[in-house]
Amino acid sequence: HPFFREVIYGLEKYLGEKGYDIVYFTNRQWGSNFSYLEKCRDRQVDGVVLMGIMGDDPDLGKLLNSDLPVVFIDIDIIGKNATYVISDNRAGAKLAVKYLYKLGHRKIGMLMGINTTKTSQERYIGYREALREFGLPYRSEWVYDGNYLEEGGYLAVKKMLELKDLPTAIFCQSDIMAIGAMRAIEEAGYSVPEDFSLVGFDDIEASRYVRPALTTIAQDKESLGSSAAELLTNMLDKPEQDNRPIILPVKLIKRESCRKIG
Repeated sequence: HPFFREVIYGLEKYLGEKGYDIVYFTNRQWGSNFSYLEKCRDRQVDGVVLMGIMGDDPDLGKLLNSDLPVVFIDIDIIGKNATYVISDNRAGAKLAVKYLYKLGHRKIGMLMGINTTKTSQERYIGYREALREFGLPYRSEWVYDGNYLEEGGYLAVKKMLELKDLPTAIFCQSDIMAIGAMRAIEEAGYSVPEDFSLVGFDDIEASRYVRPALTTIAQDKESLGSSAAELLTNMLDKPEQDNRPIILPVKLIKRESCRKIG
């Protein structure tokens, strides 16, 4: 996934400078008798960074109860030897809605990611809070699941376009979904931003090169990786230290997928 590429770069850069080697576990299909903990013990690792998994994964229990330090990325789990790094997802969603509101949009829909994840939940809360702040209605029929997939964004907006009363702007919880949304809008004979304004989330590399270039909420992906690495090395070097979670700021990147209306 393009999002994780830059996160991994941040991890590699920080840990490499500290003299650590990195062992990647990319396949979680190890069978019921081979848990995260067993995998880590087998490879004799000193600590673990986990990302791209579900927070309710039943396999996490053994790892969290072990003496191995664990840092999660985008998963808000704290334990005796566990902490996390995450972007300020709620603030990011509010930034997106505020920007669209300033452009004159009063009918703002949203594409959800995976609604059981912390990132999606926080972006949803931020979206709802911003709507309330600006006195805008929440319309459940303008909110669709896209599952953080390009095809998910495409299918969600294709369905949305069947409505009689359409939003004028859509906040997409990821750039990948926004790219799929663009395709659905164009296939239906509409255009971005003339008919619909779009704001994504993540600022992946592709968001700069799609046409129109995508306005988005940028996460500091490299800092997510380097901050996780710094937390992990602190836990290894100073196990008695209180390693509190790190919440990283986000920012709005204005490009070409939004326009002023009204």
